Amino acid sequence: MSQQIANIVTEEWKEVLGISDAVPGGDFFALGGDSLMAATLLMRIEHRLGVVLHIDTLFVDGTLEGVIAACASAGARDATSSVQRG
Repeated sequence: MSQQIANIVTEEWKEVLGISDAVPGGDFFALGGDSLMAATLLMRIEHRLGVVLHIDTLFVDGTLEGVIAACASAGARDATSSVQRG
């Protein structure tokens, strides 16, 4: 798994949840996430990594490490050429 993918997912995770620190075993919903935030997170991941994850991803294993693993399994691209947000 690419460290860059992990870094991007972690960045988006913290941004969507409004937290400053993230731990691999942290559960999205236990940290205050809801279904709208889940959709936002997955949309942002798709935009940055080019991988589409189903919302069930967060219900099956809603941990940060689970989402990172799902991205890697789904064939996320390294984002060296990803579009920068302004």
